[in-house]
Amino acid sequence: MPEVLTPFREDCLSLPGHGDITDDQIKAYLRNVEEKYKIKPLGAWYHKDEGHPRSKYIEGDTNFEVNYHIHVLYYCQDPETGKAIRLPRSFFTERQDFLAQATGLERGNPAKETRSQRRSALQQRIEAQEQRIEQLQKVIDQKDKERDKAIEDAKASIWQTAKRIFGSDKTINGLKATIKAQKDKIEALQAQIKVERQNHKAELEKTRQNASKPLKNVLSKIAAALEYWPSKLTEDGVLAKVRDLKESERSWRHTALDAKEQLKAQNQPSQDHQLRR
Repeated sequence: MPEVLTPFREDCLSLPGHGDITDDQIKAYLRNVEEKYKIKPLGAWYHKDEGHPRSKYIEGDTNFEVNYHIHVLYYCQDPETGKAIRLPRSFFTERQDFLAQATGLERGNPAKETRSQRRSALQQRIEAQEQRIEQLQKVIDQKDKERDKAIEDAKASIWQTAKRIFGSDKTINGLKATIKAQKDKIEALQAQIKVERQNHKAELEKTRQNASKPLKNVLSKIAAALEYWPSKLTEDGVLAKVRDLKESERSWRHTALDAKEQLKAQNQPSQDHQLRR
């Protein structure tokens, strides 16, 4: 036998979520494999591992999943020729068919039919999250329907209560019409007030413009009478110029009074001399 080959081969069969497989079912599976591939099963060990939390792939799911599986040890050597028995690639597909037939479990579709590839942990997490989102969306839709129904029921209850208080539907409809008429009247008054405010604002602006015309005329006349005037005619400029003129007038008045006093003082000695003579 070549050194690269070994007469023993181990196989592992996963049975997720199934802990009720019997020994007879396992023996039936082993018989089918032995008849098909001429390899002799030396032993089979059916057990469960430590499991894992499903939250690894689905956030918010705290369920704990245990993996049930079967370990099988085969003797893969022809006892007559002594040569190793090579297992074809179809063995890995057909053994799942044998397991489904022996245990009654549902057989998944082969990868060549589904064209699926081995998914990474991230892909599994994404797909699991998408499934959870779909489930949550269904719950939300159901809650929305329940909420809408509760609102409709509340409206119906309010309507029935109003009928008991106010009487017939005709009375309630009359009250609705009255309320609507009052509301329309209030809206009309508000619109009228708005228009009147705009008109008053326009009239006030017009009055201001008319009142400013005489003042502008006076300022123009004052500007024409003055030798110097600022480049821009303003009310503040006119008042400042008037104050300057008042100061100038006061200064000239004091100067004139001083001149009169000096002249009077000069004339006083000559008058005294004439009196002595």
